Amino acid sequence: MRKSLILFFVLCMSYQNYAQVFWLADVKQSQSIAKQLDKLILMDFWADWCGPCRVMDNDLWHHPEMQKISASFVCLKINIDFNKKTAMDYNTQVIPKVVLTTLNGETIWETTGYSNAESYLSILRSIPGNVKELNQFIGNLEENKNDARANFLVGTEFQKIGKDLKNKELKYSFLECCERYLSKAQKNSKDANLTEEIELYSSLNDVYWDKEKKALKKIEKMKSEPKDSHLSELRHYILANCYKNSNDLTGFQKEKQMITSKEYIDYLDNQ
Repeated sequence: MRKSLILFFVLCMSYQNYAQVFWLADVKQSQSIAKQLDKLILMDFWADWCGPCRVMDNDLWHHPEMQKISASFVCLKINIDFNKKTAMDYNTQVIPKVVLTTLNGETIWETTGYSNAESYLSILRSIPGNVKELNQFIGNLEENKNDARANFLVGTEFQKIGKDLKNKELKYSFLECCERYLSKAQKNSKDANLTEEIELYSSLNDVYWDKEKKALKKIEKMKSEPKDSHLSELRHYILANCYKNSNDLTGFQKEKQMITSKEYIDYLDNQ
């Protein structure tokens, strides 16, 4: 099944001499392919009578960059006159509307209207081309949507992807998804260590949102030093980020000295 889907997708992608993007028209098919190829889904809501949709088609979807960019995600085109249910599911009141979703249809980012190609390209260039672990964690969550650990893993994977995205709008959208899952994980957590870990990753979200003061306040309300070594390391990493972004070099160096993780140190040095 996997090989046949991949072959289908590759053949379709190579078939277009007349267009930059290959569009699917079936929601379930796009979700199946996204699962097989470890990708996200980009949905374009349009209609034949929509003038801005035609302008977008010519300027954006036929842009020279689009064939390369569109290989990073599965493209799904929804004619709102023929697929009213999907249009309603995504509250489509204005078109064109572009929505980036997970393989299970959850909205990550969306926008409506059209002004110029570059405003879209800056977003599309940043969409990750492989979200294998995110798709796996989302799949695991389907078995028990209220499982605290499963929600936590989805949330932290959104954060892992989002923190390094070049486009800030898309970055913040991923972090918002992270926060939603962390909130649900915290609501359902009955484990003190997991609850503490959730709170720390939520503070880290604030750091990536450039809200150092808010992150520091959250840390101050927590225990001074977690007993778990991983959580202790994470706490020092969060504080080091806060001090660095606040230009407190003394605080930054003090916290950095407490960190042994090469991943954390490399991130601090390269940001």
